[in-house]
Amino acid sequence: MLSFTNKRWVVSDYLQGDVTSFLANQRGIDLSREATLPNPHDLEHIDRACARICKAISMKEKVAIIGDYDCDGITGALILERMFVRHGITPFVRLPDRLAEGYGVKEHMIEEAHAEGAVLVLTVDTGITAVGPVSRAAGLGIDVIITDHHAPQEELPYAHSIVHPMLSPRYPEPHPCGAGVAYLLVAAVEERLGSERYTWNGNDIDLSLAAIGTVADIVPLLGGNRAIVQRGLSALDAIEDHPLAELRDQVRSPGKPLTATDIGFRIGPRLNAAGRIAHPDLGYRALKEGGSLLQDLDRLNKERQEMTREQTENANEMLQDLYGSSLPPLLCISSPRFHPGIVGLIAGRLTQEHGRPSLVGSEVDGIVRASLRSIPEYDLMIGLSSASALLNNFGGHKEAAGCTYRADVSYQLSDALIAHAEEALSGVSLAPKLHVDLELHPSQLSLSLLESLNSLEPYGKANPEPRFLLRNIQTHQVRSVGEGGAHLQFRLPTAKAIGFGLGHLATKLNQPIDIVCQVGLSEWNGRREVELWIQDIRVSAGVAEDQSGGQSSDVRHQKNARLIADS
Repeated sequence: MLSFTNKRWVVSDYLQGDVTSFLANQRGIDLSREATLPNPHDLEHIDRACARICKAISMKEKVAIIGDYDCDGITGALILERMFVRHGITPFVRLPDRLAEGYGVKEHMIEEAHAEGAVLVLTVDTGITAVGPVSRAAGLGIDVIITDHHAPQEELPYAHSIVHPMLSPRYPEPHPCGAGVAYLLVAAVEERLGSERYTWNGNDIDLSLAAIGTVADIVPLLGGNRAIVQRGLSALDAIEDHPLAELRDQVRSPGKPLTATDIGFRIGPRLNAAGRIAHPDLGYRALKEGGSLLQDLDRLNKERQEMTREQTENANEMLQDLYGSSLPPLLCISSPRFHPGIVGLIAGRLTQEHGRPSLVGSEVDGIVRASLRSIPEYDLMIGLSSASALLNNFGGHKEAAGCTYRADVSYQLSDALIAHAEEALSGVSLAPKLHVDLELHPSQLSLSLLESLNSLEPYGKANPEPRFLLRNIQTHQVRSVGEGGAHLQFRLPTAKAIGFGLGHLATKLNQPIDIVCQVGLSEWNGRREVELWIQDIRVSAGVAEDQSGGQSSDVRHQKNARLIADS
């Protein structure tokens, strides 16, 4: 018995004590004290990097900054640029074209910096694998300071200094994003310079930029990252007369405080859209100039959303044509129709929808550039390594990676990756999973619970907005709402409920059901009440088991099982 949307539900644990305290303990959050900002001096070589930057500032040297095309790289580059501008230097800033140049520092970028007269280059969110380009810089008499957070290879670039959390044994996990590393470097420089006008834990613009980069790059929002985002949200909320204030006001919910969700689903995607389907310079300039450039970002993001929707539909049609209803353990498709800037988004949606690893590639001039997304049970890097002879290059992490290969080996590569995944995932259920934090009783839904849960903010990776399981629910006032009846609405005795995109399930709620939901606040005409945001629905487990002659839900609930699922 899967859910009505064909998912298995996995409940992390059973409640012991207070809901909020229990969740905080699960996630390693100490609610008794404020999260503390990281210590910049836990980063190796940061003092050496600071000394070189201070020399450049004192001698008014020419400086270049090389960033990345995503939100993290854009915000990190702006943090570094702002530091130099504060001290009288206007650096040359270079962001790569995602489609024409791809990821990483390239030799021609070093050549451009040299042509601008730069004698010092700083990288942000990139550079840790740029062995050749950094050697070229040394040959041109350019010092390079690398700031990055991506996985280093065995051979490190011969840079003046490398500021990288993975090369810093004292730096505690979780590690910061690229913008976070840049922010810590700037803090250390300003501390060294004794800049009274800059307090490293309170500069509103830089702290806001660091928070945006941290949320958008999906690093764990625990420890120092949690502190950066907490304080960054407060800073961003208070900014006046700046493009960041314009951007904030475009995305925030009226009358409500800004949240990490606003950054993750509204600010980050706008900045990423520039790098995906245009050029990251647009996002960079929008953060500096505001006005019509922010409107351009909004338009681009809507274009990106529609493109992703359409091409995900195309991808599913291709899968249907290739495999019918019997999907392989790894999905592997490519097409000239797929925009190279959104193949990662398509792969992510396929993995979420079908519960298995996905590779989606864009074919241009006989070369396929692909992005991969995975499930926790499958390591993409091991899979790609097993087929490395067929690849031009590859890199990434366990659950997100990229590669390039010749189009004429596409079928051979697909067969190799599927064969590897078939062996690696033997015995693993590949039904899409919905992870649930806790089971609650409807009587526990209250305004005081909502207020208590707010202390877990900001939500993000490693601290997602909690999902709750409610069993054996009798619904009232069920109806489909919205254009074409797209959404589902109903009431419980203790709360109202809305299920976006679930309107087609309205006819199935004439029986006891179990629901997975998030909880929020509804305010209307001065009335405040709990609102449930429905994630998924199934026929009540007790009803289904009674019908099949299985155990009742009461008996099963007494078992200390971790998996409460449609099996």
